[in-house]
Amino acid sequence: MSGRHVYRVLGGGIRACACGAREGVYTEALEDDVPRGREETSQQAFDVHQQSGRRSTLQQQVLDYVREHGGATSDEVEVGLGLTHQTASARMNDLKRANLVVKSGERRPTRQGRNADVYRAI
Repeated sequence: MSGRHVYRVLGGGIRACACGAREGVYTEALEDDVPRGREETSQQAFDVHQQSGRRSTLQQQVLDYVREHGGATSDEVEVGLGLTHQTASARMNDLKRANLVVKSGERRPTRQGRNADVYRAI
């Protein structure tokens, strides 16, 4: 490790510190730089946040979008809010797990022409 940074290995061998500092591309994982014992702490923090009933800003934006449009697919949320596919899908999944959105029974085609479930806010 360098300086006061505590790095973790990201995909593609990039190392990142919680402060935002990043270091080069590595061809192998840097085992000594991976903090130990934080996975459990991170999971506990996530669980407490979920149980609190609070939603992240993105979750709230997605929920608001679904409400305002009378229902939406993940693809529609992605386009409508300018999110990446992964972010839109993950936030919709969060809302499904929290029982804040449910399948409406309707399906609509995505930009790729596949049929997708339309979710409505409860």
